[in-house]
Amino acid sequence: MEFTMPEELRLLQQTVRRFVQEEIVPLERTHPDGMVYEEEQRWRAKTRDMGLFMMHAPVEYGGGGVNTLGMALVYEETAKTVLSAEFLFGIDQPNPAALFATATREQRERYMLPIIRGERFWGFALSEPQAGSDAARIQTTAVRDGDSWVVNGRKLWISRMMVADFCVLFAVTDKTKGARGISALIIDRDLPGFEVVRQIPTMGEMRNSVRGPTEMVLDNVRVPASALLGEEGQGFRIAQGRLGAQRTAIAARCVGMADRALTMAIDYTKQRVTFGEPVASRQGVQWMFADAMVRLHAARLLNYHCAWKWDEGQEVRQEASIVKLFASEMVCDVVDMAIQVHGGIGYSRELPLEQMYRMARMWRIVEGASEIHRNVIARLLLEGRRPEFN
Repeated sequence: MEFTMPEELRLLQQTVRRFVQEEIVPLERTHPDGMVYEEEQRWRAKTRDMGLFMMHAPVEYGGGGVNTLGMALVYEETAKTVLSAEFLFGIDQPNPAALFATATREQRERYMLPIIRGERFWGFALSEPQAGSDAARIQTTAVRDGDSWVVNGRKLWISRMMVADFCVLFAVTDKTKGARGISALIIDRDLPGFEVVRQIPTMGEMRNSVRGPTEMVLDNVRVPASALLGEEGQGFRIAQGRLGAQRTAIAARCVGMADRALTMAIDYTKQRVTFGEPVASRQGVQWMFADAMVRLHAARLLNYHCAWKWDEGQEVRQEASIVKLFASEMVCDVVDMAIQVHGGIGYSRELPLEQMYRMARMWRIVEGASEIHRNVIARLLLEGRRPEFN
C-alpha cells in the first residue's frame, strides 16, 4: 500500500476544508436549529458553481469521479460542522455509480442524471419495522400484474423522503427464494397509494431539517414493468453492493467529527485557567488527549486502507466492518471527552459539542449496528479470514 496521498486528493481536501471552515462553520451560531431548506438550496447552487457538487458521481454522467479514498477525505472535512455540509455538496446521498451500472438508459435519463444535476432527490427504501439489520427479512411485496408491478408494504427510517421525488425500493418478488427473491424498483413518490406518513424525530436531527428519516406506506401502488432496476431477484445484491463504500463514508464522518471535537478541547484547555494554571497543564487532561489522538489516528488509517482496497477492487467486507465499528465507537468517546473538559459550557447549546454528541450516537446504529459488525468480523475470523495488507 502506498502511504503518500495523491496530490490531487490533498488539493480537493484543502478546498473543501476552506469552504467548510470559512463559509459554513461561522453559520453555526446564527443557525442553532439548522438551515431552512430554501437556504440550503442556495448553498447547493454555490457548490455547483464551484464544481464541487456530486463529487462521488461518475464523470461520464456529470459527476466529479472522486474515488472512495478521495471521498473519505471529503467526508472528514464536511463532518467538522454540525450543519448539513454534505447536503450542500450533494454527497449526503449514496454514490449513484452502482445504480448506473444496473439502470436502463431510460432510467438514467429520467432519474439518475437529474440527481447529479441537483434537480431531483431520492430515497433508499430498504429498512422496514421488522427488517433493519436483517434486511433479507423484508416483507414488502411486488407482484407482477401484466405490464405492471403492484407494490404493498411499509418502510421505515427512509431518509430524504419528505423532499424526495422517488425512491429505489426493495421488495419481495418471489417468496420462495429468500434473499434471491428480492428485487429493486424505482417508484415515483406521487403515484396513487404511495404515502409518506411522517418524518420521524430523532435525537440528532436539527429542528429545521426536512431530510430526516421517514415512515412510508405503499398500498397497491402500481408501477410499470420498466420500473424494475436491474434484473428480477438482484435487489439484495444491489443493496449490498453499496455497503463497503457507505461504511468507509461513515467512518470518515466519525474521524472528522472527532478531529474537530479534539481540536476544540485542546484550544479550550489552553485558554481556560484554573487554580493559577491552564487546564491543559494537567496530566489527567493531557492523557485524555493522548488516548483520543491514538484512537483517532488509528481510525483514520484503518479507513484510508479500507477505502484504498475498495478502489483497487479488492474484497473489504471484513475491513469495512472493522473500521465502521471502531470509528463509530471512537467518535462517541472523543466527543464525550471534549464535553467533559469543557464542563458546563460543553453541555450547553452555546457550543456545537452537544449537537455533535447527539449526532455521533447515530453512527453506532445506522449501516449495521455495532453488534452486527462484531458478528461479521467474528464469523469471517472463524472461517479463516483476516485482513490483508496488500
